[in-house]
Formats: sequence, C-alpha cells, structure tokens
Amino acid sequence: MKAPSVPALFVMLAAVAMQPIVRCAELEVEIERGSSEADETNLDEDVHDVSDEGLEANEVEHSEENEIGDEVEDETGDEVEGSVEEIEEMWTPEPLSESQLSSLHSLMDVDKDGRVSLPETLAFSRSFSKTTAMKDVDAILEEFDKSHDGKLSLEEYLSAEPENDKEEETENFHAVDEDGDKLLNKAEVVSLFFADTHDRLLDLQAARRMKANDKDGDGKLSFVELFPDAEGDEADEEQQAALHEQFAFMDTDGDGFVKASDIRYIDTLHLDAQMAMRDMFDAVDTDKDKHVSLSELVARNSDILDSDAYGHLTQWVSRDEF
Repeated sequence: MKAPSVPALFVMLAAVAMQPIVRCAELEVEIERGSSEADETNLDEDVHDVSDEGLEANEVEHSEENEIGDEVEDETGDEVEGSVEEIEEMWTPEPLSESQLSSLHSLMDVDKDGRVSLPETLAFSRSFSKTTAMKDVDAILEEFDKSHDGKLSLEEYLSAEPENDKEEETENFHAVDEDGDKLLNKAEVVSLFFADTHDRLLDLQAARRMKANDKDGDGKLSFVELFPDAEGDEADEEQQAALHEQFAFMDTDGDGFVKASDIRYIDTLHLDAQMAMRDMFDAVDTDKDKHVSLSELVARNSDILDSDAYGHLTQWVSRDEF
C-alpha cells in the first residue's frame, strides 16, 4: 500500500485527534439544553464515556500514527534520502571494468595468442570451480573426518550419509580415489563432493542415468526419457522451457536424442556455464572467428551485462586470485 503524503498524513491524524473534542462539545450542548430529568449520574456516565472515547481515539491515533509512520519509513524512506533513479541504481548491476575484463581475458587465454576460444573459457570455468571448492574442503573434513587424520575413509563417508545409496556412494568413492589407498586426501574429497570437477565421476554418473532412463535400450535418450517428470498438466511451463533448452544444448548432433557423453555435465553448474558462455560468444564474437579478443569484450560489455554469463564472470573476477 502506498503511504500517504506528509500533508495528507497530518490531516488524517488531526481528524482522529479531533474526534473526542467534538464529542465533548456535543455533550456540553446536550447538558446545557438537557431537561431537568438528566441527573448527575447520567452526566457522570456521559463524561466517563467521553473519557473512554478519548482514550480509544488517542490509542487509535497513536496506532495509526505508528502504522503510517512505519509505512512511510519502509516504503518511502528511501525517497527521502534519494531519488527513484538513485534507488533503482542500487539494484542495477555494474558493468565489468576494462581492467577486470583484461584480467579475465588474460587468465582464459591459455595459449596467449591474444584471443580466447570457447573451449579455453570452459576449461577455465572448471579450473575455477575446483579452486573455489578447495576453499570449502576443510569445512567438509571437519564434519566428516571423525578420526581427525585429515583424510576421509569410506566408512566415515557412508556413516555420515546413511540415507544415500551405499552401493553408488561406494562406487563414487573409489572413482575419485586416485592413488587407491582407500583414503581421500583433500583434492580427492573435492572431487567426491563436487562431481563436475572430476571426469571419471561425471562419466560414472552419466552411465547410471543412461541405464536407468533408457527404457527401450537403444543407447540414447529422448527428452521424455531424460526428463520423465517434465511433461504433463502439472508441469511448470517455465521449468519445461528451461529443460527443453538444456536438452537442445546437449543434443550436439541435433537428432533429438542424447548419449551418455552428452549428459555428463547434467545437474551441474558447469552445464549452466557452458550454455551461458556459448550465448556470450554468439553476442560478443563480432567477426565470427570463434574467438573473442579483448577489444570485442570491451566493445560488447553492455551485452555481457544483460546475459547469463555476467554472473559467472563477476564470480571469477571477485576471487582473491584476481
């Protein structure tokens, strides 16, 4: 509800405050005009009623004043401190600076040829995910490592997640145990908990999904097979559209089906990054050479600001490494 203006507020409060005064004046007139049958008891009752009404009116005044004041503070307080444009600016994403874009471009340009390809960008995305995940590994071990030896055993892992499928989790554990010592060091713990950073685990999970969903056994999945719950009257239209977009992206040969290798990043943040970076390259790569130069990034900065890639890029530039 829009709060009343300050002048209107005073008028409303004044009207409320005047109610007991007007009532007192009416009773005084009644008393002066009253018949002799009005005795002192009735007068006391009327005065008592007036006092009660006055108290109630004051309470209403105080309550409404607080309520209206809260609305003014909550809903228009910012307008007092700044214009609407200034308030909107607080919620407007800031474009990346040329310095930030330059730093990002240099980091993603692995071969240092002055241009960044989409594969280079996606490789950096995965590297960033693993670097970021390493910052959380101590907290993970603190929760799971009951022996406090700085490593994670299979028993510790399974006992901490008893509701999970033990057979699958055991397979996951061994898939990331690179040295086969049956204990996971910090890097291996990251691979276990952040599957998009480990190729073998990604392939294992994709194979499981293929086996579970490939009802006709043809070694590929249709949209309905991959997302069996996405169709129907109760399905959310926006979610359906997003899943269809994901499927079309993973369907690399455009035949209406996906293979295990196509879905290895499904349900991971890296799939979102892949789609966002593809769209960014389409918008920024003005000479269509499948590479992006720094000058192209800077020139099309506004397109980046309005894209899904913006969130990923701002995360990348916000890390201490940069």
